[in-house]
Amino acid sequence: MGKQITPGELAEIVTGLLVGRQADLQLDTPQKYGAFMTDIAKVICDHCGGEVQGDADSFFDGWMIGITANDSLPDDGGIWAGFDPEGELFSDENRQQDERRERALALGFESVSQMEDHQQWLSRHGTPEYKAWAEAHAAGSDPAEREKARLGETAVLAEAGVLDL
Repeated sequence: MGKQITPGELAEIVTGLLVGRQADLQLDTPQKYGAFMTDIAKVICDHCGGEVQGDADSFFDGWMIGITANDSLPDDGGIWAGFDPEGELFSDENRQQDERRERALALGFESVSQMEDHQQWLSRHGTPEYKAWAEAHAAGSDPAEREKARLGETAVLAEAGVLDL
């Protein structure tokens, strides 16, 4: 029978590898140490929420790894909330990336770039009706812009013979 390790012993091993003597003995190159730290952060994200941004790296203050929010992270920041108070888990950029990723998946695309490639293709090869619809929906939340786009859509549909005015 193999060794049976308790949670406390496992924590001791991981702690020793990250900040103790074991790091120098087992993870004897910066590449090995960085890969281990990145993998541990990924395991925590997989089970507690959040997303690792890049690989762990050594800075003048020591080793660090970036974590951002994802859809599985609680609104309060979860396990990561108490660390790096100046850092932002929920930045506007992260939210926008998450929304684009969710939209791409909901539309059946495997990635945001695949969805964007398809949108570019449609903008070049789409029907006049599609182009009018896309313009109307790209107008944003300004009521005047939406009305202008809607009128443009109506004109295109009428011109195409789809709408009888």
